[in-house]
Amino acid sequence: MAWTRALQTFLAADMRNPQRGGGLTITLPEQVLEPDETVYEILVCRNVGDSWPFLVITDRRVVHAWYGMFRGWRVRDQVVAAEVAGASFEKKWITGRVHVHRRNGKPMTVKVGLGNSDWCGHIVDLLDHLAAGGAPPRT
Repeated sequence: MAWTRALQTFLAADMRNPQRGGGLTITLPEQVLEPDETVYEILVCRNVGDSWPFLVITDRRVVHAWYGMFRGWRVRDQVVAAEVAGASFEKKWITGRVHVHRRNGKPMTVKVGLGNSDWCGHIVDLLDHLAAGGAPPRT
């Protein structure tokens, strides 16, 4: 495994994240991201079966990645950075939803735990800031 910009910034984002992903996340940048991508933040989504989905915000795109026991990390959906129109957080009965709005088309939606609502708010604020043309965060 090479020490790429994607891996370096992913690990830094993981250290800032109060959710802290776990051991399997170390392979995500190599399997899903381009080596020179810069990761701004990550959001751990609600688990589905044996999979822990992640929302990864980079300088190029927002990626919804899933880990499968036999297939490793795969991209389930993604929105190119130029197409991100903002984001919103919605509380449901026992879970929440983070919607990444596209300039054209349906939003990309991920389920999250309600215990992470502060971090979800941070992610939504970051996506809104970037969509409005704001400067990217320091990595």
